[in-house]
Amino acid sequence: MQEKLTIREEANAITCYSFRNSYLENLHAGNSSSLLKNDGLSRITDAEMKKLMIEASGRVARLIKLKEVDPDSYWELISRYTKGFTRNWVKNDVDLSLQEKEQLARDMVTDLYRDTN
Repeated sequence: MQEKLTIREEANAITCYSFRNSYLENLHAGNSSSLLKNDGLSRITDAEMKKLMIEASGRVARLIKLKEVDPDSYWELISRYTKGFTRNWVKNDVDLSLQEKEQLARDMVTDLYRDTN
């Protein structure tokens, strides 16, 4: 039987799966530079960000499809990531007050509007 994970644990596993051993690892590899301490400089190009987001979105889509067609395999994968990679991450459920939920909804609409313009 599948152990009960918190929403946050599932989100942690999805995030880890989406970015681990991905293009982000290539961006992260190499030597650090003192230039990275300058907040006025970009650390990632628009093309790199686009590639990263497309790859991560594809990985999330595969997880969603797996959850739909083979839930047992999905939860097995999520559990392996939770135990193997994200066990020391924050595990608390997302517990929002009504006011926080309303603010989150407003922020999401604002972000969506900003990103489509």
